[in-house]
Amino acid sequence: MNLSIVEDSHSLFLNHKFQNVSKNGKMLDFDDTYIPEEIDELGLLKNKIINYLNNGEYERDIEKVVKLAMKHIVTTYKEVNNPAVVLDIDETALSNAQLHLENNFNVTYEKLIEWRYSQKAVAIKPVLELYKICKSMGIKVFFVTGRKKVDKDITISNLKKEGFDNFDGIFFRDPELSVGESKVKARKEIVGMGYTIIANIGDQLSDLLGGYSLKGFKLPNPLYYVSFNKK
Repeated sequence: MNLSIVEDSHSLFLNHKFQNVSKNGKMLDFDDTYIPEEIDELGLLKNKIINYLNNGEYERDIEKVVKLAMKHIVTTYKEVNNPAVVLDIDETALSNAQLHLENNFNVTYEKLIEWRYSQKAVAIKPVLELYKICKSMGIKVFFVTGRKKVDKDITISNLKKEGFDNFDGIFFRDPELSVGESKVKARKEIVGMGYTIIANIGDQLSDLLGGYSLKGFKLPNPLYYVSFNKK
């Protein structure tokens, strides 16, 4: 078997050693064989995500971001008028990880709605702790979500069930705008009410882009991506 060695100026190839490769009943040993870098196949990626969710690393990564946010909040809230914090809901305040695991990361719209009505989403503990500290400090907390207003009752019920009670307002998605635009509009309204959003916390860049907050903090989300322009 003849193998050509390919050299790439952008280092897209790795030096690998293959052993015990069988061809025509003979065991072959190849040294200095170059193969391209490849993304993991889907099964391996899913296993990596499952391990990340279950081995404590995911929650530790969340805790790191929440600690940074809390440090910023504590050092900032007395320096502004009417301080407020904005939280996203899904994968920020409430976790839907179990839904994705149960459906092998293939969640249909029907499954999502069924899940929301079941109110099985659980509090993300570091964020719940931040929420309670903010409330105890007199800081207003608003939820800004990509969920639709039709989900208002079940969303509020799930939040309260998981300990997010006595929040100061909740803004649902404007059906005329993209997810990102809707969230910018909501933050603009909060600022227009006289508040200073000292921290905006979410799991998507679309939660954070567009201004109207002093600082944004992005939590990890290995489950899905939401574009700023998603309708």
